[in-house]
Amino acid sequence: MFYLKKNEARLIVLQRIELLSSFLKRIRKIFGRYFFSNFITKYFLNTKAIGKDYYIRMEDELRSFEKHINPEDKNILSIGGGIGGLELIINKNFSINFFDFI
Repeated sequence: MFYLKKNEARLIVLQRIELLSSFLKRIRKIFGRYFFSNFITKYFLNTKAIGKDYYIRMEDELRSFEKHINPEDKNILSIGGGIGGLELIINKNFSINFFDFI
C-alpha cells in the first residue's frame, strides 16, 4: 500500500480517474473537469483508499510484463511514468540500480 499525502493522491487521481469512488466520478460528470480538478480533488479525496487501489493496480501492471525484465538489468528508462508508482514496485521486486524518467 502507498501512503499518500493529499497532493500525491490528487496527481494520481488526475492521471487515473478509475481510482475514484463512483460518487466522485458522478460529481465530476455533473460539475465538470475544472471544478472537480480545482476544488473536489483538494478537499474530498480518500488518500488511504487511493493509495491502496493504486498499489494494487501497479502490482497488476508489473505482473503483466515482469517476465520481460531480465534480473541482470540495472537500468530502467521510464517514459511517461506519472508519479512513479510502477517504478517503485519494480524497484521493490528487482535489484535495479538506476531509473531515468522522461
